[in-house]
Amino acid sequence: MSVIREKRINAEILRNLSEILSRLKNPSITAMVSVMRVDTTNDLKHSKVWLSLYGTQSQCDETFKAIEHGASFIRRELASIMKDMRTMPELHFLKDDSQEYSQKINKIISEINTGKDDDKS
Repeated sequence: MSVIREKRINAEILRNLSEILSRLKNPSITAMVSVMRVDTTNDLKHSKVWLSLYGTQSQCDETFKAIEHGASFIRRELASIMKDMRTMPELHFLKDDSQEYSQKINKIISEINTGKDDDKS
């Protein structure tokens, strides 16, 4: 599959998944959910979907479990929207930790900078 087609499919899946997840009426989904990235295999059988969850740790865990549990329903909804795809990939949800990682790096950098300011005094 061409790189351009792969990027287009990933972008289309990302956009539609974001819309589907925002419309879900599951009471277990209490955290805010953002689809950060989608990576589909060349044979279009599997898609890794990175989700960023915002809320308390328990809300995020409960929301992620609910989304994983509803993966087949979400896949069917996606297939009904993306009718031009012959096969709809199986969705594998992963937690995106890039926000936490960047906060950790920023904290370390600020601690280093604070330490340098203390040395100059």
